[in-house]
This record gives sequence, C-alpha cells and structure tokens, in this order.
Amino acid sequence: MEVEDHTSSTDWDLGFQRTMVIVNGGVSGPGEGSALILDGVQFEDIVEAPEGDYVPDTDQITAIARGDGWYTYTGPPNHWILPNDWVYILQTAVGLFAKMRFIGYYTNNEAKEGSGNITIEYVFQDDGGRNFRVSTQTSVDSNTKLVTTLAQLKFGSSFADR
Repeated sequence: MEVEDHTSSTDWDLGFQRTMVIVNGGVSGPGEGSALILDGVQFEDIVEAPEGDYVPDTDQITAIARGDGWYTYTGPPNHWILPNDWVYILQTAVGLFAKMRFIGYYTNNEAKEGSGNITIEYVFQDDGGRNFRVSTQTSVDSNTKLVTTLAQLKFGSSFADR
C-alpha cells in the first residue's frame, strides 16, 4: 500500500525510520493514533486495552519515544540498540486498539547483526472492542522510511521527511 502523504492520510498506523517510530496522530498524521506505555507488566497479561491517557505525537516527542524511548542505547564499545521491556497499547488511526512490544533491532538479535530491522510482537483488535487475541510477530526493515497499518502490515510505503 502506497501512502503519498503521511500527513494527510489515515491509511497507516505506524511509521518506522531507523529508531524513530511515529503514530498516525498529533503532529505526525491526521488520525487518532496515540499510545499508552505500560511498564512492569507482561505482554501476555494484557487482555484488554485499558482506559487511560493515550498520547499522540507532539512537536517535542513521539508517543513511542516518551520517557526513555522504546530502546536503550548501550554506547561504546558496542553501540547496541536494545528494546525496553514495555508494552505499548496503541490506538490506531481509525480508533481501533492494538498491544505491541519491541523484540529487537537486528536481523539477528542474538548476535546483534544487521541493524535497522525492528521486530515487534503485536495483537490487533479489529472488531472495535478492547479485548486482545492471538499475537503476531513481524519484522520491519527500518533502514527505509516505512508506514503501515496494523490491520494489514504491508510494508514498503514511504512517509515524507519530518
């Protein structure tokens, strides 16, 4: 799916570029996209999207990067990107819900080889409710600029430089 202008389309939910992840809401897009970050909970234990203060992207920071961001950068000598152990509850561009967590940033996460390949696990609730079902794991080559809907996770669409 091609998205010509991510700032005027609700045909995408998440945008990826290297370590930057945006939602289709706030300053990043016209949708209802926003995120709620949960720390100290297990992904499997979240069976329903909670009520809460979901936050869209702002001029200062993206919804996914709030706090310390979705990852920890180890610095020298390894310069690794390691995902934080958080669960993100997402409201999509059209108001549906998903839960997501970051699995890694490398093609081979164990050896830390092949950077820019974000792996996420997610559960998308597509019937308008808040209950979550079976999770899906997918990888995103974030070396290129990508946008996607959680409903279809079709990659290869680009979003304009921010």
